[in-house]
Amino acid sequence: MKKFNNLTFPFNTIVCGLAIPAIIFIAFVLKWLPCPMCLMQQFCIFVIMLLSLFCWIKKTPKYLIIVAQVLIIITILSGAYVAADQVHLQYFSTPVPTPLDSTTCSEVTNPFLLQTTKAITGTIKSCSEINVNETISGLSLAVYSLGFFIFLLALNIIAFFINLFKRK
Repeated sequence: MKKFNNLTFPFNTIVCGLAIPAIIFIAFVLKWLPCPMCLMQQFCIFVIMLLSLFCWIKKTPKYLIIVAQVLIIITILSGAYVAADQVHLQYFSTPVPTPLDSTTCSEVTNPFLLQTTKAITGTIKSCSEINVNETISGLSLAVYSLGFFIFLLALNIIAFFINLFKRK
């Protein structure tokens, strides 16, 4: 069990480090521009990677490891919540007419997030639309993102409790 806990931070770092080039490939090569909710999920992946990298490289006391694990779990839960909300919008809610104005999104109303999305992608896509050309095996990227966050959540919760209750 001790070895499993020692591998959590490197695993998080490597998995998130591999996800970031995949995100860049999808955005710039495939030209599947992210919506505001996608950007929030990508930001969560980046934060998880940075926190895990810090704990992996730096020798930190046990209490800081526990604090970092809690922050990582909170970040994973945030990303999973946004991904689940987007999956719900895409597959289970009634379609909302998309505004003709490309500076708004009917699902996200935060002006900072909308301006950031517009600055990064040049336009703002609706978070509930699924373009048939932007699916993998018939599923949107939000579904895969939700699975990614659930997997990371299970792994990190197990590691958290192992670290919390292990004896010295």
